[in-house]
Amino acid sequence: MEQQMPCNAALNLQRWHAIVNARGFPNGFPQWVLDNDIADYVPEMPSLQWLQSVLQAVLYEEEQWVSVVKARQYQLNKARMDADWEAGGSMHAAALKQLSAPSLQSLAQATPVQVAPLRTTKGTPASYRVVQGPLPHPGDVWKVGKNKALIKRVEGDFVTLDVPYKEGMRVREVSHLTWNSDPAFLAGEISSFWKQFWHSPKRADLDFVQNQLRFLPSLQPFDDHISVTELQWVLKKLPKKKARGLDGFSNAELKAMPADLRAMLLTLLNTFTQTAVWPQVLTQAVVSLLSKVDVPTEASDARPITILGTIYRVWATCMTMKIIVHLLPSLPSTLYGCIPGRSPMDMAWSLQSSIEETFYSQASLAGASMDLTKAFNLIPRDGFQVIARQLGWPNTLLRAHDAFLRGLNRFFCFGGTLYRPTSSSVGVPEGCPVSVAAMMVITWVADARMRTMTHVSLHSYVDNWSVQHSDANIVLQATANAVETIESLAMSMSFDKLKMYATDVKARKFLRASQISGHSLQVVHDFKDLGVFFCAVQGQTAKGFNVRFEKMQHRFQKLQVVRWSDFRKAKSLSRVILPGVLYGSELVHISTSSFRKLRGRCSSALWGRSNQRDHFLAPLLSAADIYEPFLIVFQKRWQSLQKGIRQDPVNIVRHWNMVLAAGHSMLVGPISYFQEQLARG
Repeated sequence: MEQQMPCNAALNLQRWHAIVNARGFPNGFPQWVLDNDIADYVPEMPSLQWLQSVLQAVLYEEEQWVSVVKARQYQLNKARMDADWEAGGSMHAAALKQLSAPSLQSLAQATPVQVAPLRTTKGTPASYRVVQGPLPHPGDVWKVGKNKALIKRVEGDFVTLDVPYKEGMRVREVSHLTWNSDPAFLAGEISSFWKQFWHSPKRADLDFVQNQLRFLPSLQPFDDHISVTELQWVLKKLPKKKARGLDGFSNAELKAMPADLRAMLLTLLNTFTQTAVWPQVLTQAVVSLLSKVDVPTEASDARPITILGTIYRVWATCMTMKIIVHLLPSLPSTLYGCIPGRSPMDMAWSLQSSIEETFYSQASLAGASMDLTKAFNLIPRDGFQVIARQLGWPNTLLRAHDAFLRGLNRFFCFGGTLYRPTSSSVGVPEGCPVSVAAMMVITWVADARMRTMTHVSLHSYVDNWSVQHSDANIVLQATANAVETIESLAMSMSFDKLKMYATDVKARKFLRASQISGHSLQVVHDFKDLGVFFCAVQGQTAKGFNVRFEKMQHRFQKLQVVRWSDFRKAKSLSRVILPGVLYGSELVHISTSSFRKLRGRCSSALWGRSNQRDHFLAPLLSAADIYEPFLIVFQKRWQSLQKGIRQDPVNIVRHWNMVLAAGHSMLVGPISYFQEQLARG
């Protein structure tokens, strides 16, 4: 005899009617039960045994449907990834990369705390006694001098940090940091920080600027009228996946614009140039803030990403193309950045090969690596216009650009909300193509002045400047000359990032004893610049390769677990991972064991951890692409050498013969590394 359900009969009947009338079953729940042979009948009021048998059948059906849905999802995802692969594989590359930097969500508020530092054994955690102020809790953060440290232990008034004493940590006052995520607080802090640059009280010395024009060529103005061909070329080159500005247009929409609308757009862009009148929506920009560090505490820990109006970006791109074409025949050969055929790697190769040649010729070489602080944000607009006019920028273009800058308002964005606009009276917006051309003009002035006064060429890539000379005293003069130029333009040099180097001991001692503008100089043996490691002392270095190899481990790990075909994994290796690992390999020594380690990691990423020692190329030898790291490095070094020969054939050939005659006993630069690889291969 079937057992009836317990509980209240009216409530059970209400629940049963709800089940019978439930949506989602074809032709209703009772018919679905009969059609799928889940039960022979459907009672008016089910028993407990009937419900239990139906429940088992429903759970089985659910399991089957979940399996079908997952299979369908997999098929859809696979089709989408296949389509992406045919279109270039941008989603595959994104799947292997680390997550992008998070947007800024909070900043620290500092509360002063009076403390007394305690004596500790060398190497043990720093300890303090709180004299006045709030007592922290374990896990809180103190800022001690320039250092941030976690609170490890609190016992009464005694506080122990998680780090030992460092320079500047034996202080009487520290800051207790607490985090505030209120958007209004964030907007106020960020806006106040950037206003010190965008409304800097310092102004360029216009008499100094006018005096520097004698070092520059006087070029005739170019035609700033945008033609149909130029607009079509710019629209064709626009990347599709780019954030749209506040004008509401996307790059994809402009690229798909029909011919009649393109003609209207062309007329509109030329009208902006001739009238210097901009619609308000085009002078508004969104500023998103990304964290430069894992735990941002100050406004300086945020990197602003300025998103300008899409229509304005098209105008600026057209104008920048005209500017570069106009200036290119007259530009110094040592000016890199936004110049066709002059990449940062070309500049790095030129500098490091000069260091290498010095060792082989048993001469001396000194140099300096400089970095400008907030360069784009401090460019003097009035001084820039004087220089640009000398170099042939038309008055209509300068008027239109100046009108845009005067009307520009930046809106900081927090949590999807735009806050009050921030204007500017100094600098040019980062992310604007014309801004790169403006920085090029400023650099040209510094280079021309330095060449005339010290006979030293300034190697520059936007705001990264470098000088080299055989005489350390002349390098010191050239660096001081660059600092004087920057200060006269009301810009700023980062002395913390200023690196001096020399190939001999005597020159290094001289530089250590010297100062520039009252600042002591940091003399180094090796340093990182332009994304690569430079070495100024004798001896081979693999530092750049090792650092990049370790940074790419997360990509290898992701590639190992994704469910892609072996062929697609191998392609992703060559397209995404190996270019990152081997960037700058022209300037570092990669030993046989390093190549072996890299091949092993590639093998485990493709075929599994058990194949660490197998050669990952074995199943791919018939492929047309190059997967062998040794050959990829060879190709990169050969291409760099070819470019160097085209630019300076006499010196590079002499350098090559000098290294060849000396053998491979000394490996210190790109040519000796290449010759050693040739001998090894």
